[in-house]
Amino acid sequence: MFDELTTGHELQHGWQTTNGTASAGTLLTSGLATISGESLPMMRVLVIEDSEVQIRLIRGMLANSGEALFELSTAVDLASGLNLLADSVFDAILLDLTLPDSFGIESCQQVNSAAPSIPIVVLTGVDDEDLAVATLQHGAQDYLIKGEIGNHLLARSIRYAVERKKSELALQTAYDLMELQVEQRTAELRQLQEEASLRQDELAHASRLNTLGEMASGLAHELNQPLMAIIGFTDYSLHMLRSDRQNPNLIAESLEDAAREAKRAGEIIKRMRRLVRRRPAQHVLTCLNDTVTESVQLLRPGLDVAVSLQLDASLPQIGIDRIQIQQVILNLAGNAVQAMDNASSDERRLTLRTGCDAASSMLFVEVSDTGPGLPQEDLERLFNPFFSRRPGGLGLGLSISRTIVESHGGRLTVSENARHGLTFRFTLSASPSSGVATSK
Repeated sequence: MFDELTTGHELQHGWQTTNGTASAGTLLTSGLATISGESLPMMRVLVIEDSEVQIRLIRGMLANSGEALFELSTAVDLASGLNLLADSVFDAILLDLTLPDSFGIESCQQVNSAAPSIPIVVLTGVDDEDLAVATLQHGAQDYLIKGEIGNHLLARSIRYAVERKKSELALQTAYDLMELQVEQRTAELRQLQEEASLRQDELAHASRLNTLGEMASGLAHELNQPLMAIIGFTDYSLHMLRSDRQNPNLIAESLEDAAREAKRAGEIIKRMRRLVRRRPAQHVLTCLNDTVTESVQLLRPGLDVAVSLQLDASLPQIGIDRIQIQQVILNLAGNAVQAMDNASSDERRLTLRTGCDAASSMLFVEVSDTGPGLPQEDLERLFNPFFSRRPGGLGLGLSISRTIVESHGGRLTVSENARHGLTFRFTLSASPSSGVATSK
């Protein structure tokens, strides 16, 4: 049995040591005790130390510190200390780094891994600054050298270590809670973005349907032309087959003409179906000039407007959603045509230009009209949702167009022409985005 220091505090609280690898002092049920009229905190400390002399010195220093009442449990090797940590609750750990079954930083690592919430005060005879720093990096709260400490320093080191550990745990808990809240908020924002994107797709689809409805009479006229030609060519072929003057060459030529007109009608319907189909955005490598030309073909039927295409033939292919960009062009061109309703026929000119901005390497499309223009206050509100100067207009076309252009990395702007009318201009990045498919 170890010889105990018979101080007044030890006798009062019954410090006990038994033969074996570990021992525990009497456990107090109250967290505070009173000595000489003062209330002192009760602290349960595990001492992992293989030297009987050092254990006696530690008991004496803590018993006479006057800082707190310390209840000590001791272990003479690391394995015994880890067993006590598994079975009991402690406020702090005093750890020697030179033990029969462990040495150096490994001891600190194992103790900290077994009890990460309990502060560790290293009390060792190894005066090594690098080792001291390493222990602090692996969970220790303090590093004390045996023989260089007194009653108050050891007790205060334990108390301060406990408080620092409490602060660390509180900060970690707050940090974990903040991370959880950030993750939850991020998930909520992602869901909101997905819902907003879905609503945007729905609005864009509704806008395309509205645009198609406005073009219905012109499209019906364009479809009627190839259909009537098909009827004419097939009637002529049937007439030739039923007559006595059959001419195979004329019949074949007539049927070829009918087939050509049927393909023309099919292309018109195909363009209409692409425009109204509801589908997610699909960026593919596309010729911007072809997209402008096809948009004008959809818009041209029935127009009493002179259309001028000024297309830069040197433009590279660009990764865009063709249908969305067609929607932008149709919106801008349709608005331009309506802006010229009150102009005389010879003054109605719609101009579409494409090109590449040398300064920014951005491709651009410009849509210009010869209408009366707009007051400055209306120009400032032009892209606001639900703003429309047209009776019965939804006021969404330009807002949706701007969103589409910005999703392609570009900008949509408007400016007044030198003489009269407006020019809408939107830019698109000339560099294909990663993952862009090849247009078939």
